[in-house]
Amino acid sequence: MSDGSKTAVTTVIPSHGRGRLMPPWQKGQRGNPSGKLGEYHIVRRMCADMSVRATERLFELMEHEDARVATVAVKEILDRGVGRPRDHSNEQTQRVDTSVLSQEKREALAALLREAMGL
Repeated sequence: MSDGSKTAVTTVIPSHGRGRLMPPWQKGQRGNPSGKLGEYHIVRRMCADMSVRATERLFELMEHEDARVATVAVKEILDRGVGRPRDHSNEQTQRVDTSVLSQEKREALAALLREAMGL
């Protein structure tokens, strides 16, 4: 405030009743003022630095004489390169019941589909 008075900072006691939550940050205050990275970010950076070597090792293991080792390596390579297969088990599939159409309409529909597919 411009009149020089200090604002009271209230501490919030969490619902479980133990400890205190930090008061909210002041406007313009950074969440990590020291700029140091925590262990999580250090480990993430280390793993990112080793990802090329890890991929090279997977390529080596893909040629392993033990089929089980080679299979796991191939699976990991495909999961990362192509992506894991989608799980379609929860998807609703809409089916078209052509039995309600007359023979003439089914033949016309088949002709339209063949034309659309370039057959």
